[in-house]
Amino acid sequence: MLLDLLKSKDASDNLGYDTSIFKVRLNSQKFKVFYEVEEIQKGYYQQVGVTARYGIMILYKYPDSDTWYNLDSYGRRNAASVNMKKYNIDKHVPTNGEYQLMILGPILSQLKTLKIQVPENSTVQLDNELSERKVVIAGGIYSKGIGCTTAGLRFSNILSRNLDLSVMDLTYKNRKSYLKDIHDFYENNIISQADVGVLELHYALQDDEIVNEYLKDVIRYMKKQCVHLICWYCLPKTKLYKQAVIYDNLMDELEDDNIEVMDFSFLHDEQHGDMCTASPYFITDAAHVLIYQKLRERIQEVTKWNI
Repeated sequence: MLLDLLKSKDASDNLGYDTSIFKVRLNSQKFKVFYEVEEIQKGYYQQVGVTARYGIMILYKYPDSDTWYNLDSYGRRNAASVNMKKYNIDKHVPTNGEYQLMILGPILSQLKTLKIQVPENSTVQLDNELSERKVVIAGGIYSKGIGCTTAGLRFSNILSRNLDLSVMDLTYKNRKSYLKDIHDFYENNIISQADVGVLELHYALQDDEIVNEYLKDVIRYMKKQCVHLICWYCLPKTKLYKQAVIYDNLMDELEDDNIEVMDFSFLHDEQHGDMCTASPYFITDAAHVLIYQKLRERIQEVTKWNI
């Protein structure tokens, strides 16, 4: 049996959530994943892992567990062929019993093809049920995960799987004007309600003119969509003057109790810089883990979710 995940996802009514995360249920311990990518981002991103450029990452979960385990990352062109017996899954799943896979697409390219094949007399289906907890992640290359070795270490993907969230991904690779991209998306689309919005406010290479022109409107759009809005930034020492640009635009909005700003610029300091930054402009896997931890704590506080 061969399941086309892209066509199945397109045919579903997911309201724009979980568009880059594919969950499937299957009852075969052997399977193959076929994939092709397109629109590979040009540029010298030496800190980005091969699979985050043009590969996939696969995770799995037992039916009696809430934990997603890393299976492997694949960056080669041929199909990923997997035998789950290597992972002792038969100790957790009865013969012909179902378990789950999560497939994450690349960061620097787009999936053109994504299909999963199981042997005859086995079943596989897209698990497209949305979580009741909905979060919007909006931002530029930090939020996009450019700097991660795999897509699994991007903070939004960690939040999604560990907190069982449905995520709307409004992140862009444009270094100079991602706020304009977010603004244009909201201006041209009708968006469903979310519990939390997470907005990257500014970035070392983004034009201040873009912030001055679009940030207020983006905040207003996201306030309408999101019950709580968590804004954040992470600036190196040489760009800390941009804090003034941020707060000049947010002065009135911060009077709203449902909006707050988190400063992650400490990731560039002497204590964290070696571990969390690849340069003044890119943050690493370790930084994404720290951002995830602090966002998780804050999301739990504002939503009162028992997670």
